[in-house]
Amino acid sequence: MNSHEGGVRLSIQSTETELPVVGEVQPVPTSADAQAGPPSVGVTEPSPHAGLRRTNGDARVARLSAPIARILRPVIKVGLVIAFASWLYFRWANIDPKVTIPPQVLPNVNAYDTLELAWKSVDDWAAVYKVFSSGENAPLTVSAVRAEECRAVLARNKKALALVRASLQQSYVSPRADPLEADPLPRIHLEQLARLMALRAMERAASNRPDEALARYVDIAQLGDVIGRNEGTFGRMCGERIARFGIPSMWQLRGRASSEAAASAARRLEGLDNSRPSLSAALRQDMYKEQSFLMAVFKAPGWRLLPGAMTHSGWFASKRGMMADCTRDFEADIATADRLPPPLVNTAIDSFSGHGIRGTLLSSDRARFWNANLMVQDRLLLIEFALRAYKLDQGRLPDQLGDLVPRYLTHLPSDPFGPESPIGYARTKGGHKLYSI
Repeated sequence: MNSHEGGVRLSIQSTETELPVVGEVQPVPTSADAQAGPPSVGVTEPSPHAGLRRTNGDARVARLSAPIARILRPVIKVGLVIAFASWLYFRWANIDPKVTIPPQVLPNVNAYDTLELAWKSVDDWAAVYKVFSSGENAPLTVSAVRAEECRAVLARNKKALALVRASLQQSYVSPRADPLEADPLPRIHLEQLARLMALRAMERAASNRPDEALARYVDIAQLGDVIGRNEGTFGRMCGERIARFGIPSMWQLRGRASSEAAASAARRLEGLDNSRPSLSAALRQDMYKEQSFLMAVFKAPGWRLLPGAMTHSGWFASKRGMMADCTRDFEADIATADRLPPPLVNTAIDSFSGHGIRGTLLSSDRARFWNANLMVQDRLLLIEFALRAYKLDQGRLPDQLGDLVPRYLTHLPSDPFGPESPIGYARTKGGHKLYSI
């Protein structure tokens, strides 16, 4: 606000300041101004340099922000493009794959349920292990004291033994409704039931009843076959492990068995050998299980953070890509699973490489050799029992293995290391020998 009093120009400024003009003559205060007193409240006299400082600060900020803005604009644009592209990619990556997985068909009477009930019916596992360990290494020479302990333990577990015997005529399928859940019947429980069955056979052998003992040991081999038939390679390995509780003792009993018991053992073991699933079939079961497992993983919240997602292709893989990788790997192994195993010096199987999360690979050279070696041992054993029955009936050994067919064997088993040729047989001075190429 400007006013003129007595020819003198007064300048009273409000809070909004103006930049003084350089070179302008400032008015000199008069006596009238002094009598007027201080300015009213709310009216301040600004510093003559305040506006200049503010203008200089704004200019400095503008000079600094201009290059930053030039840098940030393309960065923000690129970030928005990346975010949009990532959104599109994950939308595409999360499309569920289309695979055909055969539905799990549970039998009306499942050996799985029967064996689970049998395990829960055992009276005292500590007593079973105590008696079993006494004769585990030499089951045919159990002392009379141990035999009495065996009878006492077996008497308390008649129900469990009856259930195990009943399961031998049933199909075994592990009923897992959720593939992410663990098997409620651990494999160690099945091995414990095999030990209980071995106790029965040991007690019969110690009581000088070799025919009954042989039948019980064949039951153990049949239990291993039941468990390993529909459970893929892992179930196959578990079944073979259970069968080993009976097969070594059968070798020891082959010279004590009667003609009827030997012939029965030969026929039963031949049936188990004929029903043994191939490695390719077991691997295909593994593939279906792994595919079911992946589909369950894909439906879980935050599935990319689960260990199963990282096992296959990583965080940034698509669902369809992960499923395709899994299927391709299994199909490649299935194609080579039934080939002849190569000769290996070191036949020990320390571990098995695996597909995905829980599949067990049995198509490697070492594993195929291990599988063929077990098959050879089983076929040699069943031929030994057929030869035992033939010798007791005919009073001599046959001139060739073909004489065992069809009375003692339905057909001659082939050599797993040479499918075009049968198991080798030769007469010797003291008896005979069986061999594989």
